[in-house]
Amino acid sequence: MAMVSDEAVLIHARPFRESSLMLDFMTAEHGRISGIGRGLKRRAAGLQPWSRHVIRFAGRGDLRQIRGVEPMGGSLPPPAAAMWLMLLGELILRCVPRQHPDGELYQACREICRSSGESAIVHRVAATVPVVAVNYARTDATDLARAMQDLLQRTGKGEGASDLLDVLGEVLARAWPGMRFRSLEMLQATSRRTSARSLEDGG
Repeated sequence: MAMVSDEAVLIHARPFRESSLMLDFMTAEHGRISGIGRGLKRRAAGLQPWSRHVIRFAGRGDLRQIRGVEPMGGSLPPPAAAMWLMLLGELILRCVPRQHPDGELYQACREICRSSGESAIVHRVAATVPVVAVNYARTDATDLARAMQDLLQRTGKGEGASDLLDVLGEVLARAWPGMRFRSLEMLQATSRRTSARSLEDGG
């Protein structure tokens, strides 16, 4: 069975049976790769989402055998940015097909891993959503382009997270009509609570 090596960003990890992990990566040359890392649960602390690795995998089909995961260094994103990263992770896992090479999306994920600070990550996530939408949306291209142009303009202006959320929600609604994104709903609820507290404090 041929072994393949590639650079990758870990998007999601969850326990699988007693000692293994189910892992989802965005890779440089092979697109989104999902697989089982047998015996890797003992290394779970070093396999956090949005960390960079060199992975080795084998097998065919949607679920590969992850034979090696070597960290590439770098720091983990700040906890304050976790919900935004969850949103992008959910978008990739639900809307990007496996084994579909997408160098642009991989580069965007890699730049997010290199970013430091909540604000930088928020704006990079907001700028990455159009990358996914352009390639994988299920909607009219003209209608989507209008919403994405607004999002990119706001991202470039350094708008606040709540403003970006409004436009980002519109982009997702137009790109994938009828699809609900739990992470987006959590972010919107958190934003509303923060705004309400600010109003109370100001009053």
